Amino acid sequence: MPASVMTPEKKEVRALLAADPRWQLVLRITSSSGFVRSPKLVLFLKFVSRMALTDRADQISEQEIGAKVFDRDPNYDSSADSIVRAHAVRLRTKLEDYFLNEGVAEQLHLSIPKGGYVPVFVPSPSAQIADSVARPVPHQEDPASDHAPGTADRNRLLRLSVGALSVLVLGLAASCIHLYRLRAEQSPAGQTAADNPLLDRMFQPDTRTIAVIGDSGLVMYQRAVERQVALSEYLNGNYVRDRHQFGSNTFSIDDLATRRYTSVVDSNTATKLSAIVKPKSAALDIKFARDIRPNDLKDANVILIGAHESNPWVELFAENMDFSFEKEPGGRAFVIVNRAPQPGEQARLVRKDGDHKIYGLFASIAGLNSKGEVLILEGTSQAGTESVADLLFNKDRIRDLIRSAKRPNGQIPHFEMLLESDNTGGSASQVLVKSVHWHQ
Repeated sequence: MPASVMTPEKKEVRALLAADPRWQLVLRITSSSGFVRSPKLVLFLKFVSRMALTDRADQISEQEIGAKVFDRDPNYDSSADSIVRAHAVRLRTKLEDYFLNEGVAEQLHLSIPKGGYVPVFVPSPSAQIADSVARPVPHQEDPASDHAPGTADRNRLLRLSVGALSVLVLGLAASCIHLYRLRAEQSPAGQTAADNPLLDRMFQPDTRTIAVIGDSGLVMYQRAVERQVALSEYLNGNYVRDRHQFGSNTFSIDDLATRRYTSVVDSNTATKLSAIVKPKSAALDIKFARDIRPNDLKDANVILIGAHESNPWVELFAENMDFSFEKEPGGRAFVIVNRAPQPGEQARLVRKDGDHKIYGLFASIAGLNSKGEVLILEGTSQAGTESVADLLFNKDRIRDLIRSAKRPNGQIPHFEMLLESDNTGGSASQVLVKSVHWHQ
Protein backbone atom coordinates (compact mmCIF):
# COMPACT_ATOMS: atom_id res chain seq x y z
CA MET A 1 0.00 0.00 0.00
CA PRO A 2 1.47 3.42 -0.88
CA ALA A 3 2.83 5.33 2.07
CA SER A 4 0.52 8.26 1.32
CA VAL A 5 -2.61 6.13 1.84
CA MET A 6 -3.78 6.04 5.45
CA THR A 7 -5.63 3.05 6.83
CA PRO A 8 -8.99 3.59 8.60
CA GLU A 9 -7.33 2.62 11.90
CA LYS A 10 -4.64 5.28 11.50
CA LYS A 11 -7.25 7.87 10.53
CA GLU A 12 -9.19 7.08 13.67
CA VAL A 13 -6.08 7.38 15.84
CA ARG A 14 -5.19 10.71 14.22
CA ALA A 15 -8.72 12.03 14.78
CA LEU A 16 -8.68 10.94 18.44
CA LEU A 17 -5.32 12.59 19.01
CA ALA A 18 -6.41 15.81 17.31
CA ALA A 19 -9.33 16.09 19.73
CA ASP A 20 -7.28 15.23 22.81
CA PRO A 21 -6.26 18.31 24.84
CA ARG A 22 -3.11 16.48 25.91
CA TRP A 23 -1.99 16.09 22.30
CA GLN A 24 -2.92 19.71 21.61
CA LEU A 25 -0.59 20.64 24.47
CA VAL A 26 2.20 18.57 22.90
CA LEU A 27 1.71 20.42 19.60
CA ARG A 28 1.87 23.81 21.33
CA ILE A 29 5.04 22.80 23.16
CA THR A 30 6.79 21.47 20.07
CA SER A 31 5.96 24.61 18.08
CA SER A 32 7.26 26.94 20.81
CA SER A 33 10.48 28.92 20.42
CA GLY A 34 12.38 26.59 22.74
CA PHE A 35 11.72 23.57 20.52
CA VAL A 36 11.62 24.81 16.92
CA ARG A 37 15.41 24.54 16.57
CA SER A 38 15.57 21.12 18.23
CA PRO A 39 13.95 18.73 15.74
CA LYS A 40 15.12 15.60 17.57
CA LEU A 41 13.57 16.77 20.82
CA VAL A 42 10.34 17.46 18.92
CA LEU A 43 10.37 13.92 17.51
CA PHE A 44 11.25 12.51 20.92
CA LEU A 45 8.36 14.26 22.71
CA LYS A 46 5.83 13.50 19.98
CA PHE A 47 6.85 9.84 19.86
CA VAL A 48 6.56 9.13 23.59
CA SER A 49 3.39 11.22 23.87
CA ARG A 50 1.73 9.46 20.94
CA MET A 51 2.58 6.09 22.45
CA ALA A 52 1.24 7.07 25.87
CA LEU A 53 -1.96 8.61 24.52
CA THR A 54 -2.76 5.57 22.38
CA ASP A 55 -2.47 3.11 25.28
CA ARG A 56 1.02 1.91 24.40
CA ALA A 57 2.94 3.37 27.32
CA ASP A 58 4.19 -0.10 28.21
CA GLN A 59 6.09 -0.15 24.90
CA ILE A 60 8.05 3.02 25.65
CA SER A 61 11.66 2.10 26.32
CA GLU A 62 15.12 3.50 25.73
CA GLN A 63 15.68 0.86 23.05
CA GLU A 64 12.47 1.75 21.22
CA ILE A 65 13.16 5.49 21.34
CA GLY A 66 16.69 4.95 20.06
CA ALA A 67 15.40 2.98 17.09
CA LYS A 68 12.35 5.10 16.19
CA VAL A 69 13.61 8.59 16.98
CA PHE A 70 17.39 8.41 16.57
CA ASP A 71 17.57 5.84 13.74
CA ARG A 72 19.56 3.34 15.75
CA ASP A 73 19.52 -0.34 14.88
CA PRO A 74 16.69 -2.07 16.79
CA ASN A 75 19.29 -4.22 18.56
CA TYR A 76 21.79 -1.46 19.35
CA ASP A 77 23.57 -1.50 22.71
CA SER A 78 21.84 1.25 24.72
CA SER A 79 24.23 0.75 27.64
CA ALA A 80 27.10 1.91 25.44
CA ASP A 81 25.18 4.53 23.44
CA SER A 82 23.69 7.20 25.72
CA ILE A 83 21.98 9.29 23.03
CA VAL A 84 18.48 8.72 24.43
CA ARG A 85 19.48 9.50 28.02
CA ALA A 86 21.33 12.65 26.97
CA HIS A 87 18.38 13.94 24.96
CA ALA A 88 15.97 13.05 27.77
CA VAL A 89 17.89 15.37 30.10
CA ARG A 90 17.63 18.18 27.56
CA LEU A 91 13.94 17.46 26.99
CA ARG A 92 13.09 17.64 30.69
CA THR A 93 14.84 21.01 30.96
CA LYS A 94 13.11 22.36 27.85
CA LEU A 95 9.73 21.31 29.25
CA GLU A 96 10.46 23.04 32.53
CA ASP A 97 11.50 26.21 30.69
CA TYR A 98 8.34 26.13 28.58
CA PHE A 99 6.01 26.09 31.59
CA LEU A 100 7.98 28.87 33.26
CA ASN A 101 7.85 31.10 30.17
CA GLU A 102 5.73 30.65 27.03
CA GLY A 103 3.51 28.03 28.64
CA VAL A 104 2.97 29.75 31.96
CA ALA A 105 -0.78 30.11 31.22
CA GLU A 106 -1.27 26.45 30.30
CA GLN A 107 -4.03 24.70 32.23
CA LEU A 108 -2.45 21.29 31.62
CA HIS A 109 1.16 20.39 32.30
CA LEU A 110 3.48 17.70 30.99
CA SER A 111 6.62 16.16 32.43
CA ILE A 112 8.79 13.10 31.90
CA PRO A 113 9.84 11.91 35.36
CA LYS A 114 13.40 10.76 35.83
CA GLY A 115 13.85 7.01 35.81
CA GLY A 116 11.72 6.47 32.69
CA TYR A 117 10.43 8.00 29.47
CA VAL A 118 6.65 7.87 29.91
CA PRO A 119 5.12 11.37 29.82
CA VAL A 120 2.85 12.44 32.66
CA PHE A 121 0.00 14.91 32.13
CA VAL A 122 -1.37 16.73 35.17
CA PRO A 123 -3.78 19.67 35.53
CA SER A 124 -2.35 23.06 36.35
CA PRO A 125 -3.17 24.07 39.91
CA SER A 126 -4.13 27.58 38.80
CA ALA A 127 -7.80 26.57 38.65
CA GLN A 128 -7.60 25.44 42.29
CA ILE A 129 -6.51 28.88 43.45
CA ALA A 130 -8.65 30.92 41.06
CA ASP A 131 -10.67 32.34 43.95
CA SER A 132 -7.60 33.85 45.55
CA VAL A 133 -5.27 34.53 42.62
CA ALA A 134 -6.36 35.82 39.21
CA ARG A 135 -5.88 33.36 36.38
CA PRO A 136 -2.84 34.00 34.18
CA VAL A 137 -3.47 36.55 31.48
CA PRO A 138 -3.81 34.81 28.08
CA HIS A 139 -0.93 35.20 25.67
CA GLN A 140 -2.98 37.52 23.43
CA GLU A 141 -3.62 40.31 25.90
CA ASP A 142 -6.03 43.17 25.39
CA PRO A 143 -3.80 45.89 23.88
CA ALA A 144 -5.78 48.59 25.64
CA SER A 145 -4.97 47.14 29.04
CA ASP A 146 -1.25 47.65 28.48
CA HIS A 147 -1.74 51.42 28.50
CA ALA A 148 -2.80 51.41 32.15
CA PRO A 149 0.17 52.40 34.33
CA GLY A 150 1.82 49.36 35.88
CA THR A 151 -0.63 46.80 34.50
CA ALA A 152 1.97 44.89 32.47
CA ASP A 153 4.16 44.54 35.54
CA ARG A 154 1.26 43.32 37.65
CA ASN A 155 0.23 40.81 35.02
CA ARG A 156 3.80 39.56 34.81
CA LEU A 157 3.88 39.01 38.56
CA LEU A 158 0.58 37.16 38.44
CA ARG A 159 1.81 34.90 35.68
CA LEU A 160 5.03 34.32 37.58
CA SER A 161 3.25 33.42 40.82
CA VAL A 162 0.77 31.03 39.27
CA GLY A 163 3.34 29.63 36.85
CA ALA A 164 5.83 28.93 39.61
CA LEU A 165 3.15 27.19 41.67
CA SER A 166 2.09 25.14 38.66
CA VAL A 167 5.59 23.88 37.98
CA LEU A 168 6.17 23.08 41.64
CA VAL A 169 2.97 21.07 41.96
CA LEU A 170 3.75 19.36 38.66
CA GLY A 171 7.09 18.35 40.10
CA LEU A 172 5.49 17.00 43.25
CA ALA A 173 2.95 14.98 41.30
CA ALA A 174 5.67 13.53 39.12
CA SER A 175 7.71 12.77 42.22
CA CYS A 176 4.84 10.81 43.76
CA ILE A 177 4.23 8.90 40.54
CA HIS A 178 7.78 7.63 40.31
CA LEU A 179 8.68 7.47 44.01
CA TYR A 180 8.86 3.68 44.06
CA ARG A 181 11.04 3.63 40.96
CA LEU A 182 13.27 6.31 42.44
CA ARG A 183 13.79 4.25 45.58
CA ALA A 184 14.55 1.13 43.56
CA GLU A 185 16.80 2.62 40.88
CA GLN A 186 18.14 6.01 41.92
CA SER A 187 18.62 5.84 45.68
CA PRO A 188 22.00 4.57 46.87
CA ALA A 189 20.47 1.27 47.90
CA GLY A 190 22.75 -0.80 50.05
CA GLN A 191 25.24 2.05 50.49
CA THR A 192 26.21 2.44 54.12
CA ALA A 193 27.06 5.70 55.80
CA ALA A 194 30.52 4.25 56.43
CA ASP A 195 31.09 4.08 52.64
CA ASN A 196 31.00 7.88 52.50
CA PRO A 197 33.23 9.76 54.98
CA LEU A 198 30.96 12.81 55.06
CA LEU A 199 27.80 10.82 55.68
CA ASP A 200 29.66 8.71 58.20
CA ARG A 201 30.32 11.91 60.15
CA MET A 202 26.66 12.93 59.91
CA PHE A 203 25.17 9.58 60.97
CA GLN A 204 26.71 8.55 64.26
CA PRO A 205 25.23 6.13 66.82
CA ASP A 206 22.94 7.81 69.36
CA THR A 207 22.98 10.99 67.28
CA ARG A 208 19.96 12.70 65.77
CA THR A 209 20.33 14.14 62.27
CA ILE A 210 17.77 16.54 60.78
CA ALA A 211 17.43 17.02 57.01
CA VAL A 212 15.65 20.31 56.26
CA ILE A 213 14.02 20.52 52.83
CA GLY A 214 13.20 23.80 51.11
CA ASP A 215 9.97 25.78 51.12
CA SER A 216 8.86 26.35 47.52
CA GLY A 217 5.92 28.47 48.65
CA LEU A 218 8.48 30.93 49.96
CA VAL A 219 10.14 30.97 46.53
CA MET A 220 6.82 31.91 44.92
CA TYR A 221 6.28 34.72 47.39
CA GLN A 222 9.75 36.20 46.91
CA ARG A 223 9.52 36.09 43.13
CA ALA A 224 6.05 37.61 43.13
CA VAL A 225 6.92 40.61 45.29
CA GLU A 226 10.55 40.80 44.13
CA ARG A 227 12.18 40.90 47.53
CA GLN A 228 13.98 38.48 49.81
CA VAL A 229 12.57 37.26 53.12
CA ALA A 230 15.05 37.29 55.99
CA LEU A 231 15.15 34.41 58.45
CA SER A 232 13.71 36.64 61.18
CA GLU A 233 10.65 37.40 59.02
CA TYR A 234 10.32 33.75 58.11
CA LEU A 235 10.29 32.79 61.78
CA ASN A 236 7.68 35.31 62.93
CA GLY A 237 5.55 34.84 59.82
CA ASN A 238 4.75 38.53 59.39
CA TYR A 239 5.40 38.40 55.66
CA VAL A 240 2.54 35.92 55.25
CA ARG A 241 0.02 38.50 56.44
CA ASP A 242 0.97 41.00 53.77
CA ARG A 243 -1.56 41.72 51.06
CA HIS A 244 -0.65 42.83 47.58
CA GLN A 245 -2.69 44.56 44.90
CA PHE A 246 -2.42 43.29 41.31
CA GLY A 247 -4.71 45.17 38.94
CA SER A 248 -8.29 44.71 40.12
CA ASN A 249 -7.44 41.52 42.02
CA THR A 250 -6.18 41.46 45.58
CA PHE A 251 -4.84 38.21 46.93
CA SER A 252 -3.45 37.27 50.29
CA ILE A 253 0.13 36.06 50.35
CA ASP A 254 -1.22 33.44 52.73
CA ASP A 255 -2.63 31.70 49.64
CA LEU A 256 0.86 31.32 48.17
CA ALA A 257 3.39 31.34 50.96
CA THR A 258 1.60 28.99 53.37
CA ARG A 259 1.17 26.11 50.96
CA ARG A 260 3.41 23.18 51.81
CA TYR A 261 5.38 22.53 48.65
CA THR A 262 8.96 21.48 48.15
CA SER A 263 10.91 20.73 44.99
CA VAL A 264 11.43 17.32 43.41
CA VAL A 265 15.18 17.76 43.90
CA ASP A 266 14.80 18.31 47.65
CA SER A 267 12.38 15.40 47.91
CA ASN A 268 14.66 13.07 45.97
CA THR A 269 17.69 14.06 48.03
CA ALA A 270 15.84 13.39 51.28
CA THR A 271 14.69 10.04 49.90
CA LYS A 272 18.25 9.06 49.08
CA LEU A 273 19.45 10.09 52.53
CA SER A 274 16.75 7.97 54.12
CA ALA A 275 17.89 4.98 52.02
CA ILE A 276 21.44 5.14 53.37
CA VAL A 277 22.15 2.26 55.73
CA LYS A 278 22.93 3.99 59.02
CA PRO A 279 24.63 2.80 62.21
CA LYS A 280 22.34 1.31 64.80
CA SER A 281 20.52 3.98 66.84
CA ALA A 282 21.42 6.76 64.39
CA ALA A 283 18.23 8.67 63.55
CA LEU A 284 17.27 10.82 60.55
CA ASP A 285 14.33 13.23 60.73
CA ILE A 286 13.17 14.95 57.55
CA LYS A 287 11.62 18.35 58.27
CA PHE A 288 9.97 21.02 56.16
CA ALA A 289 11.80 24.36 56.47
CA ARG A 290 8.74 26.10 57.91
CA ASP A 291 8.47 23.56 60.73
CA ILE A 292 11.95 24.20 62.12
CA ARG A 293 12.90 26.46 65.03
CA PRO A 294 16.44 27.43 66.08
CA ASN A 295 16.37 25.19 69.16
CA ASP A 296 15.79 22.18 66.88
CA LEU A 297 19.23 22.73 65.35
CA LYS A 298 21.27 23.20 68.52
CA ASP A 299 21.94 19.62 69.55
CA ALA A 300 21.59 17.75 66.26
CA ASN A 301 23.54 17.22 63.08
CA VAL A 302 21.85 19.19 60.31
CA ILE A 303 21.59 18.81 56.52
CA LEU A 304 20.15 21.90 54.80
CA ILE A 305 18.80 21.15 51.33
CA GLY A 306 17.42 23.54 48.75
CA ALA A 307 17.87 26.38 46.32
CA HIS A 308 18.99 29.71 47.73
CA GLU A 309 15.48 31.19 47.88
CA SER A 310 13.83 28.17 49.44
CA ASN A 311 15.84 27.47 52.61
CA PRO A 312 16.44 30.59 54.73
CA TRP A 313 18.05 28.49 57.49
CA VAL A 314 21.38 28.80 55.68
CA GLU A 315 21.38 32.39 56.95
CA LEU A 316 21.84 31.06 60.48
CA PHE A 317 25.33 29.84 59.59
CA ALA A 318 26.27 32.53 57.02
CA GLU A 319 28.50 34.60 59.31
CA ASN A 320 30.94 31.68 59.62
CA MET A 321 31.03 30.99 55.87
CA ASP A 322 33.14 32.42 53.07
CA PHE A 323 30.58 31.93 50.29
CA SER A 324 26.98 33.06 50.04
CA PHE A 325 24.36 33.49 47.33
CA GLU A 326 22.45 36.75 47.06
CA LYS A 327 19.68 37.87 44.73
CA GLU A 328 20.07 41.29 43.18
CA PRO A 329 17.14 43.74 43.56
CA GLY A 330 14.55 42.99 40.92
CA GLY A 331 15.46 39.31 40.86
CA ARG A 332 17.36 39.53 37.56
CA ALA A 333 20.62 38.03 38.74
CA PHE A 334 22.34 36.02 41.45
CA VAL A 335 25.55 37.19 43.04
CA ILE A 336 27.99 34.63 44.41
CA VAL A 337 29.81 36.46 47.20
CA ASN A 338 33.28 35.29 48.24
CA ARG A 339 34.27 37.00 51.52
CA ALA A 340 37.75 35.47 51.60
CA PRO A 341 38.92 35.21 47.98
CA GLN A 342 42.00 33.12 47.43
CA PRO A 343 44.56 33.99 44.73
CA GLY A 344 42.85 34.01 41.34
CA GLU A 345 39.32 34.11 42.82
CA GLN A 346 36.76 36.88 42.42
CA ALA A 347 35.08 38.53 45.39
CA ARG A 348 31.80 38.71 43.45
CA LEU A 349 30.54 36.57 40.60
CA VAL A 350 27.30 37.65 38.94
CA ARG A 351 25.05 35.07 37.29
CA LYS A 352 22.37 36.73 35.17
CA ASP A 353 19.12 35.18 34.01
CA GLY A 354 19.79 33.39 30.75
CA ASP A 355 23.38 32.48 31.60
CA HIS A 356 24.10 28.86 30.81
CA LYS A 357 25.78 28.24 34.13
CA ILE A 358 24.46 26.88 37.38
CA TYR A 359 26.18 27.05 40.72
CA GLY A 360 26.04 25.04 43.90
CA LEU A 361 27.45 25.50 47.38
CA PHE A 362 28.57 22.36 49.18
CA ALA A 363 29.66 23.10 52.73
CA SER A 364 30.60 21.10 55.80
CA ILE A 365 30.73 23.39 58.83
CA ALA A 366 30.38 23.29 62.61
CA GLY A 367 26.91 23.40 64.12
CA LEU A 368 25.46 26.04 66.43
CA ASN A 369 27.65 26.69 69.46
CA SER A 370 30.23 24.43 67.77
CA LYS A 371 28.05 21.43 68.57
CA GLY A 372 27.21 18.90 65.90
CA GLU A 373 27.90 18.94 62.19
CA VAL A 374 26.16 20.82 59.39
CA LEU A 375 26.06 19.95 55.69
CA ILE A 376 24.74 22.59 53.30
CA LEU A 377 23.48 21.55 49.85
CA GLU A 378 22.48 24.85 48.24
CA GLY A 379 22.09 25.94 44.63
CA THR A 380 21.28 29.05 42.64
CA SER A 381 18.46 26.88 41.27
CA GLN A 382 17.04 23.38 41.69
CA ALA A 383 19.62 22.13 39.20
CA GLY A 384 22.36 23.73 41.27
CA THR A 385 21.12 21.95 44.38
CA GLU A 386 20.95 18.71 42.44
CA SER A 387 24.58 19.10 41.38
CA VAL A 388 25.61 19.32 45.05
CA ALA A 389 23.51 16.29 45.98
CA ASP A 390 24.99 14.30 43.11
CA LEU A 391 28.48 15.07 44.41
CA LEU A 392 27.54 14.13 47.98
CA PHE A 393 26.29 10.70 46.90
CA ASN A 394 29.34 10.04 44.72
CA LYS A 395 31.39 8.38 47.46
CA ASP A 396 34.42 7.78 45.24
CA ARG A 397 34.70 11.41 44.21
CA ILE A 398 34.14 12.54 47.80
CA ARG A 399 37.06 10.37 48.93
CA ASP A 400 39.27 11.83 46.19
CA LEU A 401 38.36 15.42 47.10
CA ILE A 402 39.08 15.06 50.81
CA ARG A 403 42.06 12.69 50.68
CA SER A 404 44.71 15.42 50.50
CA ALA A 405 43.05 17.50 53.23
CA LYS A 406 42.75 14.79 55.87
CA ARG A 407 44.52 15.56 59.10
CA PRO A 408 47.11 13.18 60.59
CA ASN A 409 44.48 11.83 62.98
CA GLY A 410 42.22 10.99 60.02
CA GLN A 411 39.71 13.77 60.68
CA ILE A 412 38.27 15.73 57.78
CA PRO A 413 38.46 19.53 58.17
CA HIS A 414 35.37 21.60 57.52
CA PHE A 415 35.16 23.12 54.05
CA GLU A 416 33.18 25.04 51.47
CA MET A 417 33.10 24.06 47.81
CA LEU A 418 31.72 26.26 45.05
CA LEU A 419 30.47 24.08 42.21
CA GLU A 420 29.86 25.15 38.61
CA SER A 421 28.09 23.27 35.84
CA ASP A 422 27.20 24.04 32.25
CA ASN A 423 23.43 24.13 31.90
CA THR A 424 23.30 24.35 28.09
CA GLY A 425 22.12 20.77 27.74
CA GLY A 426 20.16 20.85 30.96
CA SER A 427 22.52 18.47 32.73
CA ALA A 428 24.38 19.06 35.97
CA SER A 429 26.30 15.81 35.70
CA GLN A 430 29.58 17.46 34.61
CA VAL A 431 30.25 19.29 37.85
CA LEU A 432 33.35 21.44 38.19
CA VAL A 433 34.67 22.17 41.66
CA LYS A 434 35.43 25.82 40.98
CA SER A 435 36.82 26.63 44.43
CA VAL A 436 37.55 24.86 47.72
CA HIS A 437 38.09 26.63 51.03
CA TRP A 438 39.34 24.38 53.83
CA HIS A 439 38.60 25.65 57.33
CA GLN A 440 41.10 25.29 60.17
